[in-house]
Amino acid sequence: MAEYFLEKNNDTVGPFSAQELMEQGITPMTGVWTQKVGSWVSAAALPELAKLMAQNREEGPEVKLSAQEIKQLASDKQLVQSGVRPRMSFGEAVKYCFKNQFNFSSRGRRSEFWWFMLFVLLLMGGIALLSGLLETAALHDESMNLMRFLRIILVFVMILPLLFVILPTVAANVRRLHDTNHGGLLYFIYLIPVSILLILSFLGFFQKAYSYMGYVYYYLPQWLIIVIAVATIAIRALLLWYQTRDSDRKENKYGSSPKYQ
Repeated sequence: MAEYFLEKNNDTVGPFSAQELMEQGITPMTGVWTQKVGSWVSAAALPELAKLMAQNREEGPEVKLSAQEIKQLASDKQLVQSGVRPRMSFGEAVKYCFKNQFNFSSRGRRSEFWWFMLFVLLLMGGIALLSGLLETAALHDESMNLMRFLRIILVFVMILPLLFVILPTVAANVRRLHDTNHGGLLYFIYLIPVSILLILSFLGFFQKAYSYMGYVYYYLPQWLIIVIAVATIAIRALLLWYQTRDSDRKENKYGSSPKYQ
């Protein structure tokens, strides 16, 4: 019975019977669609195809799979019923986000996003620790020469690593919002409170507090600080809600789901 479809060169071909699939030279990792499952899965995840391929391997040359392929096949077998692709690992997510730092158009699943956020958090923690050690060493230098040198190093230690993760972080946030079928521009509403502060500063809304040792100190009215703080927390909570949501199962205007087949 012809009931299988193949994915070749980004095109769908078929239908084929199980035996006809074998004649197409499929491998365990070949993408196959069948009405029984209703989604794209690897050929080895379907018992009837796995059995035929095993028979062919016994009759023909041995097919060796890499460790990554074996791991992928095991995950496919476990998840085939729910149609879920195996989630990204920590290393895969970090590598993917750096490789796709200019990708602001597609979708990003939760494992990709949150593993990369963990990487950024660990990076910032490492920078803070190293900065503290350098600052401590500088303070114990009586000649002040080491202090000046370490302060210069401190600037590079703190700023340069962060510059390298800014773009991948923004791109990962945008893709995560796309994955829940929300516009990536939502991420940039973070700029609203900052913009308000800049505008108020330009308009001279800051009030003079006092002068001391030749310096003039200014402050914002307390009610305005509370409003901006509440707005910032509300924006962060809204984004966090969207970013913790599961992938939109259906294809949306940003592409197909990176999680569901």
